[in-house]
Amino acid sequence: MEILIILIVMTFGLYILNKESKKRKRSELSVEIFNPKYEYILTFITKDGVIRELKVFSDCKHENSDILNFYINKNLNGIELKENDKWIFIPLTEIKWYEVKEIIKDKTI
Repeated sequence: MEILIILIVMTFGLYILNKESKKRKRSELSVEIFNPKYEYILTFITKDGVIRELKVFSDCKHENSDILNFYINKNLNGIELKENDKWIFIPLTEIKWYEVKEIIKDKTI
Protein backbone atom coordinates (compact mmCIF):
# COMPACT_ATOMS: atom_id res chain seq x y z
CA MET A 1 0.00 0.00 0.00
CA GLU A 2 2.84 2.44 0.89
CA ILE A 3 4.56 1.66 -2.40
CA LEU A 4 1.40 2.53 -4.31
CA ILE A 5 1.13 5.88 -2.50
CA ILE A 6 4.81 6.64 -3.19
CA LEU A 7 4.35 5.83 -6.90
CA ILE A 8 1.28 8.08 -7.10
CA VAL A 9 3.15 10.97 -5.42
CA MET A 10 6.17 10.49 -7.73
CA THR A 11 3.92 10.41 -10.82
CA PHE A 12 2.15 13.57 -9.71
CA GLY A 13 5.53 15.28 -9.09
CA LEU A 14 6.79 14.34 -12.56
CA TYR A 15 3.55 15.64 -14.09
CA ILE A 16 3.99 19.02 -12.36
CA LEU A 17 7.66 19.28 -13.40
CA ASN A 18 6.75 18.48 -17.02
CA LYS A 19 3.98 21.10 -16.98
CA GLU A 20 6.37 23.79 -15.63
CA SER A 21 8.94 22.88 -18.27
CA LYS A 22 6.36 23.40 -21.04
CA LYS A 23 5.43 26.82 -19.58
CA ARG A 24 9.08 27.90 -19.67
CA LYS A 25 9.43 26.78 -23.29
CA ARG A 26 6.30 28.74 -24.26
CA SER A 27 7.55 31.92 -22.59
CA GLU A 28 10.93 31.65 -24.35
CA LEU A 29 9.16 31.13 -27.66
CA SER A 30 6.92 34.16 -27.18
CA VAL A 31 10.00 36.36 -26.74
CA GLU A 32 11.41 35.05 -30.02
CA ILE A 33 8.26 35.93 -31.98
CA PHE A 34 7.76 39.31 -30.32
CA ASN A 35 5.46 41.30 -32.59
CA PRO A 36 2.97 43.26 -30.49
CA LYS A 37 -0.13 44.82 -32.01
CA TYR A 38 -0.18 47.94 -29.85
CA GLU A 39 2.47 50.52 -29.13
CA TYR A 40 2.01 53.21 -26.52
CA ILE A 41 4.28 56.21 -26.23
CA LEU A 42 4.52 57.94 -22.87
CA THR A 43 5.84 61.45 -23.52
CA PHE A 44 6.83 63.49 -20.51
CA ILE A 45 8.53 66.80 -19.82
CA THR A 46 10.72 67.26 -16.80
CA LYS A 47 10.84 70.48 -14.80
CA ASP A 48 14.08 71.47 -16.53
CA GLY A 49 12.24 71.37 -19.90
CA VAL A 50 13.69 68.14 -21.34
CA ILE A 51 11.17 66.11 -23.38
CA ARG A 52 11.51 62.32 -23.22
CA GLU A 53 9.55 59.41 -24.69
CA LEU A 54 9.08 55.93 -23.30
CA LYS A 55 7.68 53.22 -25.61
CA VAL A 56 5.48 50.44 -24.23
CA PHE A 57 4.50 47.44 -26.38
CA SER A 58 1.53 45.11 -25.81
CA ASP A 59 -0.61 42.50 -27.54
CA CYS A 60 -3.64 43.78 -25.62
CA LYS A 61 -5.51 47.04 -25.90
CA HIS A 62 -5.28 49.09 -22.71
CA GLU A 63 -6.93 52.26 -21.58
CA ASN A 64 -4.47 55.14 -21.38
CA SER A 65 -5.06 55.40 -17.65
CA ASP A 66 -4.08 51.73 -17.22
CA ILE A 67 -0.75 52.38 -18.92
CA LEU A 68 -0.14 55.47 -16.80
CA ASN A 69 -1.07 53.63 -13.62
CA PHE A 70 1.41 50.91 -14.58
CA TYR A 71 4.31 53.34 -14.92
CA ILE A 72 3.31 56.19 -12.65
CA ASN A 73 1.73 55.11 -9.41
CA LYS A 74 2.17 55.67 -5.71
CA ASN A 75 4.57 52.74 -5.36
CA LEU A 76 6.92 54.04 -8.05
CA ASN A 77 9.56 56.63 -7.23
CA GLY A 78 10.53 57.45 -10.79
CA ILE A 79 11.17 56.26 -14.33
CA GLU A 80 14.44 54.68 -15.38
CA LEU A 81 15.32 54.73 -19.06
CA LYS A 82 18.32 54.43 -21.31
CA GLU A 83 19.59 57.43 -23.25
CA ASN A 84 22.81 57.31 -25.29
CA ASP A 85 23.93 53.97 -23.79
CA LYS A 86 23.53 55.38 -20.27
CA TRP A 87 20.76 54.61 -17.74
CA ILE A 88 19.16 57.65 -16.14
CA PHE A 89 16.64 57.83 -13.31
CA ILE A 90 13.99 60.56 -13.36
CA PRO A 91 12.13 61.00 -10.05
CA LEU A 92 8.37 61.50 -10.37
CA THR A 93 8.72 64.80 -8.56
CA GLU A 94 10.71 66.08 -11.55
CA ILE A 95 7.97 65.28 -14.10
CA LYS A 96 6.04 68.41 -14.97
CA TRP A 97 3.67 67.07 -17.70
CA TYR A 98 2.91 63.76 -19.43
CA GLU A 99 0.82 62.36 -22.30
CA VAL A 100 0.09 58.86 -23.64
CA LYS A 101 -0.38 58.16 -27.35
CA GLU A 102 -1.68 54.87 -28.74
CA ILE A 103 -0.37 53.51 -32.03
CA ILE A 104 -2.25 50.51 -33.46
CA LYS A 105 0.08 48.41 -35.59
CA ASP A 106 -2.47 45.85 -36.79
CA LYS A 107 -5.68 47.45 -38.08
CA THR A 108 -7.51 44.08 -38.44
CA ILE A 109 -8.78 44.21 -34.86
